[in-house]
This record gives sequence, structure tokens and C-alpha cells, in this order.
Amino acid sequence: MVSSVPRLDNTLEQAKIALVRRQWVQAVRDGDDQRLANLITDDVVAVLKDGRCVTGKEAVHAELRHAFSLYDIERKALSTGIVIQDNWAIELDEMDSTMTPVKDGMEIRAHVKTVIVYGRRRDGEWKVARLMELLD
Repeated sequence: MVSSVPRLDNTLEQAKIALVRRQWVQAVRDGDDQRLANLITDDVVAVLKDGRCVTGKEAVHAELRHAFSLYDIERKALSTGIVIQDNWAIELDEMDSTMTPVKDGMEIRAHVKTVIVYGRRRDGEWKVARLMELLD
């Protein structure tokens, strides 16, 4: 089957994905759930660190909004690796995460491993299609 999405140079595609990642990290820092929602596909699937599976853009957006109502989140990328195959890209990240409660409470620090699957849309734009966070 021939794809209607043009095959492009992987270097260019990696740069596009890196831009999405930077936008994601900045939106997390800013606590901006709407910007994050703009970076995910309508059929996104997220496996949260507590093991719950959330499907669909609206449900994932609601989870993000809820998390930002509870915590200010800071993440520092330690390493990242990406593989691109046609219209899909799989990224493996390791991050140090700090969650500071918006109200009273103890700061939470964690080492997080994340698997992100990006899907390339017909217009060539990459969006987060699958997301899985695993705690050490």
C-alpha cells in the first residue's frame, strides 16, 4: 500500500519531532493543558504511571488539566532516543521529575522513563499518539 504522506529525510523528521518534544516540555513547565492537548491526536492512548489507561483526546486532556490543578511539574530530560518508521516514530526518554503541590504537601521527585509514539499526519505534522510513563 502506498502512503499519501511523502517520505522525507529522517534528519528533518527528527527535527520536527524534537520541536514537538520541546513544545511539550515547555507546556508542562507552564502547566498549560490546552497547549498539550494541541500536540496529541484525537485517538491518543496514555498509560499513566499508576497503570490506568486513558483513551481519546478529551479524556487525556482532562487528566492533564487535573494533574496541573494539583501540581507544578518540572521535568529534566536525561537521555532520549528515537526511531522513525514511515508515519510512526517511537521515542524512549529518561527524565528526572519534580512535582510540587499547588497547595500544601511534600515535593515528589521521581525518575521517569517514558515511551512516546508519534504519528505523522497527512500534512506532515507530528503529534503524540501514544504515551506511557513508567516509574523506576
